[in-house]
Amino acid sequence: MDAARILSVSDGMPEVRESLVDEIMVPIADRFQDRPLRDVAPTAADLDHLKGHGPWGYALDLYPGVSGANLDRQATVVDFTAESREALSIRMSLLDKALAEFAPVGSLLDLQTGCGLIPMKLAARIGGRIVGIDRRGEAIRRATVLRALAGCARFGFKTADPYAYLAALKPDTFDCISALGLFHRLSDPIRLLRLIHEKTARLVLIDTAIHNLPVPGWIPTEPRVGAPDAPEAGGETTVALGLQPTYRGMIDSLYRVGFESVTEIVPAPSLLAAVAQQTPYHTHRRALFVAQKGIG
Repeated sequence: MDAARILSVSDGMPEVRESLVDEIMVPIADRFQDRPLRDVAPTAADLDHLKGHGPWGYALDLYPGVSGANLDRQATVVDFTAESREALSIRMSLLDKALAEFAPVGSLLDLQTGCGLIPMKLAARIGGRIVGIDRRGEAIRRATVLRALAGCARFGFKTADPYAYLAALKPDTFDCISALGLFHRLSDPIRLLRLIHEKTARLVLIDTAIHNLPVPGWIPTEPRVGAPDAPEAGGETTVALGLQPTYRGMIDSLYRVGFESVTEIVPAPSLLAAVAQQTPYHTHRRALFVAQKGIG
């Protein structure tokens, strides 16, 4: 069965925090330590150049003390979808821990990479080439600006549709494929998971919003055809029906397409307590899964 199991959910179904796979806890001691892409003081011209290419949407440092969010607040066009600094701190800590625990990670493909800042920040955990693709040309233009700022030749960015790009690859092309903030925005998630399973040699990292309903499946969201924010949302731009996974649904789908092991990377209470604002990670409405193949 290739189609996602779509749920018709009644309002009375209770949400339950379950733990059905192995978990790796991330304590406050392992909190992600952000470092600027370029560790020199920027000139006024440097800052004007970055402002002209924004919005960046992330509270991560580009220069010392200058984050993308800082620049966005000074811009005439503000990215209101920007993730809170607290949620981003937790997400980066989970991703950094995942790459450390499943090391060594050779090459990485990041799907719907946006401006490419997250894989750039995690580059120290990746030994080989790093490729980011996004169907939005504007996102890739920003990524090339940041690649020049970071001065890293290992990065490659392309404007491409994830389904078509993966379909054209040879099997096992990348050691790891990441899909961050993507799987709660798709209308055909199982097809993309099958392609990911075929093209990764070892790992997939999936960071996604989830529903904590005690049933496996995917929950339909409002249609987004023609929505003005659809191209910037990072999912599909012609979605007739968006689907969001339940906790069980995401795990079940990963096993169904052939992954042999699924692990959830979870924030420890000490990490959650260290941020001032409640985030989706506090309520387990967002989760990071690492799935492996070829371990039998």
